[in-house]
Amino acid sequence: ERRSALASGILTGLSSLVLSGSGAVAAAILAQKFGRDADTDGLLAAYAVYVTVVLAAQALRLTAVPELIRTEGAAAGSYAAAILVVGLPATVAVWLFAEPFAELLTGKLPQEAADLAASALPWLVAAAFVQVLAALAAATLAARDRFGAAALGFSAGGVTGLVVFVALADEHGLVSLAWGLAANAAISLGVPLVALGGTLGRVRFGGVVKRLVLLAEAAAVPLALQALYLIALRGASGIGVGAVTSISYAYFFAAVLVA
Repeated sequence: ERRSALASGILTGLSSLVLSGSGAVAAAILAQKFGRDADTDGLLAAYAVYVTVVLAAQALRLTAVPELIRTEGAAAGSYAAAILVVGLPATVAVWLFAEPFAELLTGKLPQEAADLAASALPWLVAAAFVQVLAALAAATLAARDRFGAAALGFSAGGVTGLVVFVALADEHGLVSLAWGLAANAAISLGVPLVALGGTLGRVRFGGVVKRLVLLAEAAAVPLALQALYLIALRGASGIGVGAVTSISYAYFFAAVLVA
């Protein structure tokens, strides 16, 4: 058991280092290559929505892991159903109404900011919900004392996302970061799913309401704080071009220190 705990700790630590490193490099490239303008404001306003949804993954770990351990992963299908019940309609709605959502996020910023946010939002929202599923897959493997596949998936996803961004940034601009995050999410989910035999188990909708209530209770405080950040970004949009980017960089730096 000691060796297993040590191995899991090492794998988790290495995965976190790779993810942090990839994120830091992407942030440096974003700041150096694109600076602060209406486009970066639009992208980072949309990215804040991504971060908000991904916070649900943390809540999932708090609520699902004890039950997954108790049932040896059998409860994963019920949690997957709860995620899909919220995630699929939300993703479709954002794809259909990306422009109005983008206008709401960017406020008084120039039209370029809203256009960039509208291009990035569908990819970012889809990626965020896939990351929540990836967290569920990782928790299911952890309940079976298997940590390698999840660590590999998250690490490979982080590196792949960075590669996609770097490779496409010159030709396609800032939206390539959203594409990179989507690629990241796909690999972060795909690798653990392969380890689980390609499935999270039978998707059961019977206990969806109970699961959603548990997730909502666990995520209430972090989501409320993140909602305040979204409101702050919306207010910053009235200050002028570049303000949303500046407050986003400050927020990310503070988040790294807290983590």
